[in-house]
Amino acid sequence: MDASTRAEKGLRLHAEFREQRDAIASLRSRWPKLDAALRLQGLAERHLSLKAVNRAQCHPLKNGPERPPRKFGPGKPEPIGAQAHQSRERGAT
Repeated sequence: MDASTRAEKGLRLHAEFREQRDAIASLRSRWPKLDAALRLQGLAERHLSLKAVNRAQCHPLKNGPERPPRKFGPGKPEPIGAQAHQSRERGAT
């Protein structure tokens, strides 16, 4: 490969990189509009057939699964809560 061929290839690559950078900049500038909450809500209302949740669809908690058995004795602190409390105390000092 001679020097002129390499130079041409380098210029082509440089131009391609510039095009890609410009395309990315264009997409980044359009993103806030595309991500706007009101726009997304309008699209959802237009294209999705969503209905409001009615009370009959909600399952009462009393019909839920049984609570899992306690892994620690009565009167003893719950392990994860105790760790969080200890770490907060250490951070406060």
